[in-house]
Amino acid sequence: MELRRKDLLGIADLLPEEIQLILDTAASLKEVSTRPIKKVPTLRGRTVVTLFYEPSTRTRMSFEIAAKRLGFNKERRQLRTDLFVPPAKGGEQLILL
Repeated sequence: MELRRKDLLGIADLLPEEIQLILDTAASLKEVSTRPIKKVPTLRGRTVVTLFYEPSTRTRMSFEIAAKRLGFNKERRQLRTDLFVPPAKGGEQLILL
């Protein structure tokens, strides 16, 4: 069984089997947190790059810990704030040079 979509924004549209899959996955990951080495080989050798447009230490750390436990190599880059320009309608815009 796999989830029918890659993004999970709520559970109202999930099938009972999908909810059970999420709960089973969470239980197995909880077991990993009791190990001396809190990693799984799922994504060993892959790299995840986190990019935050605004400072958010709690969110950044949560993502970094999750990536580490899944076996990712982690890279974090600090963006230069002079690359941001105020967009016409709220939010942020990144200009790639």
